[in-house]
Amino acid sequence: MTAKLLENKWHLNVDEGFLCRFIDSKTEREVLHTHEFFEIFLNQTNKLAHHINGRTVELKAGELVFIRPYDEHYCTHNQPYSFINLAFSQDLAHSLFRYLGNEFPSKLLLESKTCPSVTLSDCERRNVENMLQTLNIIAPDKTRQKRIQCKIILAEIFGNYFIDYSQETSDDRPELFVDVCNQMHNKDNFKEG
Repeated sequence: MTAKLLENKWHLNVDEGFLCRFIDSKTEREVLHTHEFFEIFLNQTNKLAHHINGRTVELKAGELVFIRPYDEHYCTHNQPYSFINLAFSQDLAHSLFRYLGNEFPSKLLLESKTCPSVTLSDCERRNVENMLQTLNIIAPDKTRQKRIQCKIILAEIFGNYFIDYSQETSDDRPELFVDVCNQMHNKDNFKEG
């Protein structure tokens, strides 16, 4: 299967540099693709099959996934599924990582062999959903306001949920161990041990 390139002009609002969509299995095309842009998506369905860079990873509801332009991926499920997708320009991504500074693990996020993801608690998932929904309620003619709000949301998402991303949790450990480590980022699981 050859990956199709998804171009900015069809998947981003050009003036704003991003597009937030609520996607379900009725509207999603299950086609292997890459992007000219970055994206994060918040999975809302258990056991969603994410085919990424030649591997298949089973995602849980509440898993937040970071997709880089060079990642080849698509999602499938044998039941109806949904996720929230925030596609954002390379310009916005580079601006975000410059803002977060050298202490933030942006190089690891960008160069990881595996697709960076974290599992959110129910409270964190609702918080991210609410933040993403605010992007779609700002008046369409408020381009500057929407772009600033998107930057704030991206900084909050990456600053809160990807700040502890490390090479150890990404590339060289068995998938089951990576899954357990990701689950320990969930504050509820961390408290219980």
